[in-house]
Amino acid sequence: MLNRRTARSASSNISDTETGNTTSSSLTEPNDNNSSSPTNNNNTNPTATTTTTHQQQQPRQQPKQTVKKKRKKSSSWKHYLPLCFVFTYVVVVMMALALLVRYLWNPSSKNKDGGGSSTAIISQFQAQQHDANRLKVGETSLDGTDPAHLEYPKILRPNNDDSTKPFYYYKYPILSQAALDMCTRTLWHTIETTTIVLPNKETFVHTGDIDDLWLRDSAAQVHPLLVPLFGPNRTQSLIATDAKLDRIVSGLIRRTATYIRHDPYANAFRIDDSYVFSQAQKRMGRHDLISTWNYELDSLAFWMRMVYFYAKQSPNGMRPESVVRLEKVQQAAEIMVDLWKAEQQHELDDVSVPRGPLFDCLNCNKPYRYPGLPRNGKGSPTNASAGLTWTGFRPSDDECKYGYLIPANMFAIVALEYVQDMATKIWKNSELAIKAHRLAQEIQLGIETHGIVTHPVHGKIYAYEVDGLGNSFVMDDANIPSLLSIPYLGYKHYDRQVYANTRRFILSHDNPYYHKGTNDITGEIEGYGSPHMERAIRNNIWPMSIAMQGLTSDDVEEKVRLVETLVKASAGTGWMHESFDVANPRHFTRS
Repeated sequence: MLNRRTARSASSNISDTETGNTTSSSLTEPNDNNSSSPTNNNNTNPTATTTTTHQQQQPRQQPKQTVKKKRKKSSSWKHYLPLCFVFTYVVVVMMALALLVRYLWNPSSKNKDGGGSSTAIISQFQAQQHDANRLKVGETSLDGTDPAHLEYPKILRPNNDDSTKPFYYYKYPILSQAALDMCTRTLWHTIETTTIVLPNKETFVHTGDIDDLWLRDSAAQVHPLLVPLFGPNRTQSLIATDAKLDRIVSGLIRRTATYIRHDPYANAFRIDDSYVFSQAQKRMGRHDLISTWNYELDSLAFWMRMVYFYAKQSPNGMRPESVVRLEKVQQAAEIMVDLWKAEQQHELDDVSVPRGPLFDCLNCNKPYRYPGLPRNGKGSPTNASAGLTWTGFRPSDDECKYGYLIPANMFAIVALEYVQDMATKIWKNSELAIKAHRLAQEIQLGIETHGIVTHPVHGKIYAYEVDGLGNSFVMDDANIPSLLSIPYLGYKHYDRQVYANTRRFILSHDNPYYHKGTNDITGEIEGYGSPHMERAIRNNIWPMSIAMQGLTSDDVEEKVRLVETLVKASAGTGWMHESFDVANPRHFTRS
């Protein structure tokens, strides 16, 4: 739930350093011999049935011939046997071709479990009733499978007299009742206010006070449901204990896979295609389902994390009928890998265009250009041989100064390791596993070569953005992925000393967006914000940065202090805001 638009619903429970990343994958070479192309074991073979039927019918025809020519009984039927086999073979082939043509010609049947073409996806959405799409959690579903009203558990203070409590309850300092209440309220706020349960086993999660779905934000909003923080040994997630919550996440995976198949460069989508875009908006890549067309590298990484955590944590995750086994989910992962590979060479117009049958969207098969970026929408110059993959925009939706965003590239490696693991164990797609592995290695080398700079005070630190040509932007933005969030992302390949230096830099005045002050609500407070809100609040702190400081800390007392700071910074509202003024938390954005 660490995203800027749903700051009110961001959970302030920061008891774990890395929020339960469970990946066992690494940058080791996958085994080609243990993988094969994905198959669907649920499909029946109509041609096999047809062959059996004709073979059973043939003996019934033969006795008629025997009655007419009794003297040739011993030899005549043998002459017709090859002809019968040829006839049966021709019938089987013709029926198979007819089924194939019908499948290819009927977009609706292909879209049932697969991605279909970009045009067919629009047809699918147009066929749905828009009013029916507005189902809320707790309303009656069209297909009878959607959740009823959810009963939300309260976060309770541990009772030291209760011998049934696990041992780890006793080593944590006790939070205030206000903090516990805020944790409960914010944890369930997303489900209650932004989740729309759709027919066809889908879910739409809009982004706080905006009616559209952001790939990054929606995946982050449901992430607390996927983290293994519950149960006797803290090995269970909420979706493992509640089938209704499982349905919400699986539906979001299904819906967002369709969006990625429709246009992988887009970062935000509409629930239907009823909105009429102006010509100016269309020139910005917006049309039908696409709300904004800002290419943000981290959007697909957040989506892949959601898919991977669901596969690991859901009781349905590894079953044959699981949503992660759908053709369009695997297609979305393939699109992600191919797109990131092409955008390694964004500077080269022809090479930077991803090709293939999955790239058939309106804006595909041409270099990505966005109005407002330098050089006629191409962005600032970059080194096409740096190994890093390009992005036009940051997770704050602000445009990049330099095209290689280091924390986003780190998160991309994590997502590629997830792809490698799933391609090997679930999809049985060795080609995809190898591509993901090699791309992760190339990006890692690019980070080590270009992503580390020397600061005059803090020594070697990670830069926020680089161009691979020697230029770098040294800062950190509160939006995730950030440099502070490196351990939280699950990125295992960072240099511990370089990260420690980077952390000291971030939480100091050397970071241009760090602020420290005193006010009558919180007392002394420190943190950092984002240039995204500088016009509204010049000296802004984002609660997200304070939460991330706690999530990446090993000090339990620091975690508790930061939780209580977040409660105070809510200025009595009981909600965490997008940002607030360091001198006056009553002055905030997004209430």
